[in-house]
Amino acid sequence: MAGPDYSTLINNFTLDVLKGGIMGYDDLDVALFQTLSGFSKVDEFHGDTVEQIMRTTRPYTSEAMIERKDMPEGKSWAYLRTQLRNTQFMTNSELTIEDMQRARGGSDSWGDIVMEALQLQIDDREHFMKLASIGDGTGRLGKIKADNATGVTEDTNVFTVILSNTYDNFGWDNCWLLSVGMKVDIRDASGDALGAACNGLEITSVTQGTRSLSGHAAVDGSFTFTSTTDLIGSGGLLENPSGFLVYMAGSAGKIATSELTADTTTVMTGLTGIVTDNVIFGSGNHAYFQGRARASFPALKAQVTRLNSGTPTTWDGTTISTAIRSLTTGITRVKPSDLVIMCNGQIAMAMHNMNISSTGGAGAYQVSVPTGNAAFQAVTGSRYSEVFIAPDGTPIPIVIDDTIPPHYMFILHKPSFTLYKNYWGFVNDYGTGIWQPKRMSRALIYEAPWRGYVQLGVDRCDGCAVISDLRYDL
Repeated sequence: MAGPDYSTLINNFTLDVLKGGIMGYDDLDVALFQTLSGFSKVDEFHGDTVEQIMRTTRPYTSEAMIERKDMPEGKSWAYLRTQLRNTQFMTNSELTIEDMQRARGGSDSWGDIVMEALQLQIDDREHFMKLASIGDGTGRLGKIKADNATGVTEDTNVFTVILSNTYDNFGWDNCWLLSVGMKVDIRDASGDALGAACNGLEITSVTQGTRSLSGHAAVDGSFTFTSTTDLIGSGGLLENPSGFLVYMAGSAGKIATSELTADTTTVMTGLTGIVTDNVIFGSGNHAYFQGRARASFPALKAQVTRLNSGTPTTWDGTTISTAIRSLTTGITRVKPSDLVIMCNGQIAMAMHNMNISSTGGAGAYQVSVPTGNAAFQAVTGSRYSEVFIAPDGTPIPIVIDDTIPPHYMFILHKPSFTLYKNYWGFVNDYGTGIWQPKRMSRALIYEAPWRGYVQLGVDRCDGCAVISDLRYDL
């Protein structure tokens, strides 16, 4: 007697699930994308690169007039062409016949395990894009400590890698973006490949270095992986690893090093690659943007406020107000209503804490809240601030993104952004449905590969700002 036709069953089931709109495959649960949704322009890519137009100057022609005076002449303004590279990413999910047969309830109730496989794929896809949304497009995750003797060590095939990057010189401290189970590549200090033995390394543990709340000095962090290859012995690929870079698996991007050359980015360009002046997040790391030199075009430099040269320090609401005023009254003349603040939840709580009064005066926050039951009182601790009031009284939304380190915040001008998407869905090259027999395998395994093209561009960077060196323990 023939067994169940699992291929047809799981494909029909998955199609019904997706039609019901309950799996979230069309929308990403990524704070940056949700922030821009409905406001940013969404276009499709055509070809490997897309060209954007950026206005770099504005005309000033207004003059005082008197009788018989010639009217002022018009004045031209300049535009700049920039190039944006298309990037794609993939996720996959697998199910074996045994997975389905072991499902609760037997072969007739395997829906739960299919749903779980799809949900885990969604979670993985969103995790990848959250990392991309804070990155610079290269896929870099960390920088190995500048010490050949201790940067990478080994004990019985277990390698420990020390990362010393900071939020000021890289975008985040040490292992901030690493998680157990992730796969990473290690490349040299220039981002060039070392060899196959340094690719696809699965992280087995992560030790996040956390700054002391007293001195707030930078500290190192570490992660481990296992390998039977002698990587640190004489002639090993990691014998002298000082300054080597850790990348997201499969990524090998580089920022352009010459004018009119498209970045060889392999991951979507994120906020640390856009909202920078080529000093913060690593001096010289972002000298070019979308094929143009930042030094030559002020419009490509975001407004940067560094409060303490890379060490968190005290700040208050006036710090934010000053940055907003610079955006709204400077050459960009952005509207406060077009701005949004993005920051870590700890920074949002710090804003709330600084805004309440412990004396019960104006603006005091009621900590003990009656619930209608005299015998029961709800106690509220620190909460996220949700809105910041600009100097002119305009409310500016505060969006929480815990991928952003708790030492800086972004102020984004939403109309400046363009989200490019193309082919956003499952790879069905066999024509057999979403779930297909695993490629190049004779095992009884089905896979459901998913692929998307995505890139984030801006028509100018100087409408955005970053405020850095923020303490969150306020």
